[in-house]
Amino acid sequence: EKRLGYKMGDSKKKKGIDLNHVEKSTAVEATSKHDVLAPGVNYGGFCTNASCSVFKKYVISQRGLGTSIVNEDMLGGDVKCPMCRNVFELQNICLYRTKAKVVVHDHASTTDNYEVKGSDVVRLGAGGKKEGGGGPVRSSAQCLVEITAKSSEKDCVIM
Repeated sequence: EKRLGYKMGDSKKKKGIDLNHVEKSTAVEATSKHDVLAPGVNYGGFCTNASCSVFKKYVISQRGLGTSIVNEDMLGGDVKCPMCRNVFELQNICLYRTKAKVVVHDHASTTDNYEVKGSDVVRLGAGGKKEGGGGPVRSSAQCLVEITAKSSEKDCVIM
Protein backbone atom coordinates (compact mmCIF):
# COMPACT_ATOMS: atom_id res chain seq x y z
CA GLU A 1 0.00 0.00 0.00
CA LYS A 2 1.28 3.46 -0.89
CA ARG A 3 1.96 5.91 1.92
CA LEU A 4 0.31 9.23 1.20
CA GLY A 5 1.54 12.54 2.50
CA TYR A 6 1.00 16.23 2.07
CA LYS A 7 3.45 18.79 0.69
CA MET A 8 3.17 22.43 1.64
CA GLY A 9 5.22 25.54 0.96
CA ASP A 10 6.45 27.97 3.61
CA SER A 11 3.83 29.68 5.72
CA LYS A 12 4.00 32.76 7.94
CA LYS A 13 4.15 31.88 11.63
CA LYS A 14 1.23 32.98 13.77
CA LYS A 15 -0.37 32.01 17.03
CA GLY A 16 -3.33 29.72 16.46
CA ILE A 17 -4.89 28.84 13.12
CA ASP A 18 -7.89 30.44 11.42
CA LEU A 19 -10.48 27.68 11.27
CA ASN A 20 -12.55 29.66 8.74
CA HIS A 21 -9.92 28.89 6.11
CA VAL A 22 -10.46 25.51 4.46
CA GLU A 23 -8.42 24.09 1.60
CA LYS A 24 -9.36 20.94 -0.27
CA SER A 25 -6.59 19.14 -2.12
CA THR A 26 -5.21 15.70 -2.98
CA ALA A 27 -2.59 13.70 -1.10
CA VAL A 28 0.57 12.77 -2.97
CA GLU A 29 2.75 9.70 -2.51
CA ALA A 30 5.00 10.30 0.49
CA THR A 31 8.73 10.24 -0.16
CA SER A 32 9.82 10.20 3.50
CA LYS A 33 8.54 9.51 7.01
CA HIS A 34 8.09 13.16 8.05
CA ASP A 35 5.03 14.01 5.95
CA VAL A 36 2.88 10.86 5.98
CA LEU A 37 -0.86 11.25 6.61
CA ALA A 38 -2.82 8.80 8.78
CA PRO A 39 -6.60 8.36 8.54
CA GLY A 40 -8.26 10.92 10.80
CA VAL A 41 -6.63 14.04 12.25
CA ASN A 42 -3.09 15.11 11.35
CA TYR A 43 -1.30 18.22 12.65
CA GLY A 44 0.97 20.06 10.22
CA GLY A 45 3.78 22.51 10.82
CA PHE A 46 7.51 23.08 10.41
CA CYS A 47 10.27 21.38 12.40
CA THR A 48 12.28 23.97 14.37
CA ASN A 49 15.03 21.67 15.67
CA ALA A 50 18.28 22.76 13.95
CA SER A 51 19.83 19.32 14.51
CA CYS A 52 16.92 17.44 12.89
CA SER A 53 17.24 16.00 9.37
CA VAL A 54 14.00 17.79 8.38
CA PHE A 55 14.76 21.18 9.99
CA LYS A 56 12.52 23.92 8.49
CA LYS A 57 10.59 21.32 6.44
CA TYR A 58 6.86 20.70 6.61
CA VAL A 59 6.09 17.79 8.94
CA ILE A 60 2.97 15.84 9.94
CA SER A 61 2.17 14.72 13.48
CA GLN A 62 -0.40 11.94 13.17
CA ARG A 63 -3.24 12.10 15.71
CA GLY A 64 -5.49 9.53 14.02
CA LEU A 65 -9.10 8.60 14.70
CA GLY A 66 -11.08 9.37 17.86
CA THR A 67 -11.74 12.59 19.73
CA SER A 68 -9.00 15.23 19.85
CA ILE A 69 -8.98 18.46 21.82
CA VAL A 70 -6.59 20.48 19.66
CA ASN A 71 -5.72 22.95 22.41
CA GLU A 72 -4.82 20.16 24.86
CA ASP A 73 -2.65 18.44 22.25
CA MET A 74 -0.81 21.70 21.59
CA LEU A 75 -0.35 22.64 25.26
CA GLY A 76 0.48 19.06 26.26
CA GLY A 77 3.33 18.84 23.76
CA ASP A 78 1.69 16.18 21.58
CA VAL A 79 2.32 18.03 18.30
CA LYS A 80 5.79 16.67 17.52
CA CYS A 81 8.09 16.20 14.55
CA PRO A 82 7.98 12.48 13.65
CA MET A 83 11.75 12.45 13.08
CA CYS A 84 13.21 14.16 16.19
CA ARG A 85 10.10 14.28 18.48
CA ASN A 86 10.61 18.05 18.96
CA VAL A 87 7.38 20.01 19.56
CA PHE A 88 6.45 22.34 16.68
CA GLU A 89 3.98 25.21 16.28
CA LEU A 90 0.72 24.10 14.66
CA GLN A 91 0.21 25.60 11.20
CA ASN A 92 -2.82 23.59 10.03
CA ILE A 93 -4.93 20.51 10.63
CA CYS A 94 -5.21 17.93 7.84
CA LEU A 95 -8.22 15.63 7.74
CA TYR A 96 -7.68 12.45 5.71
CA ARG A 97 -9.92 9.41 5.00
CA THR A 98 -12.36 10.32 7.74
CA LYS A 99 -15.79 11.55 8.71
CA ALA A 100 -14.94 14.40 11.05
CA LYS A 101 -17.00 16.70 13.23
CA VAL A 102 -15.17 19.90 14.17
CA VAL A 103 -16.73 21.77 17.10
CA VAL A 104 -15.41 25.22 17.95
CA HIS A 105 -16.40 26.15 21.50
CA ASP A 106 -16.45 29.92 22.00
CA HIS A 107 -19.20 32.48 22.69
CA ALA A 108 -21.37 30.85 20.04
CA SER A 109 -20.28 27.25 19.43
CA THR A 110 -20.21 26.13 15.80
CA THR A 111 -19.98 22.69 14.22
CA ASP A 112 -18.55 21.78 10.81
CA ASN A 113 -18.83 18.30 9.32
CA TYR A 114 -16.40 16.88 6.76
CA GLU A 115 -16.31 13.59 4.88
CA VAL A 116 -12.91 12.99 3.31
CA LYS A 117 -12.48 9.93 1.07
CA GLY A 118 -9.79 8.35 -1.10
CA SER A 119 -6.76 10.58 -1.62
CA ASP A 120 -8.64 13.80 -0.77
CA VAL A 121 -7.32 16.02 2.03
CA VAL A 122 -9.14 18.83 3.86
CA ARG A 123 -6.75 21.31 5.45
CA LEU A 124 -8.04 23.65 8.17
CA GLY A 125 -5.91 26.70 8.83
CA ALA A 126 -3.50 28.89 6.91
CA GLY A 127 -4.55 29.66 3.34
CA GLY A 128 -7.40 28.10 1.47
CA LYS A 129 -10.93 29.31 0.87
CA LYS A 130 -12.55 31.35 3.61
CA GLU A 131 -15.83 29.75 4.62
CA GLY A 132 -18.50 30.85 7.03
CA GLY A 133 -19.79 33.98 5.27
CA GLY A 134 -17.25 36.44 6.66
CA GLY A 135 -18.17 35.84 10.29
CA PRO A 136 -15.76 36.30 13.18
CA VAL A 137 -12.34 34.65 12.98
CA ARG A 138 -12.46 31.29 14.70
CA SER A 139 -8.86 31.00 15.88
CA SER A 140 -7.58 27.91 17.66
CA ALA A 141 -5.75 30.26 20.04
CA GLN A 142 -8.98 31.98 21.14
CA CYS A 143 -11.39 29.05 21.55
CA LEU A 144 -11.53 25.35 22.36
CA VAL A 145 -11.42 23.12 19.27
CA GLU A 146 -12.75 19.55 19.48
CA ILE A 147 -12.48 17.16 16.54
CA THR A 148 -14.14 13.75 16.46
CA ALA A 149 -12.82 11.64 13.58
CA LYS A 150 -14.29 8.31 12.53
CA SER A 151 -13.27 6.00 9.72
CA SER A 152 -14.84 6.92 6.38
CA GLU A 153 -14.39 3.36 5.15
CA LYS A 154 -17.14 0.81 5.72
CA ASP A 155 -16.38 -1.80 8.35
CA CYS A 156 -15.68 -5.26 6.98
CA VAL A 157 -16.85 -8.43 8.70
CA ILE A 158 -15.31 -11.82 7.86
CA MET A 159 -17.71 -14.74 8.34
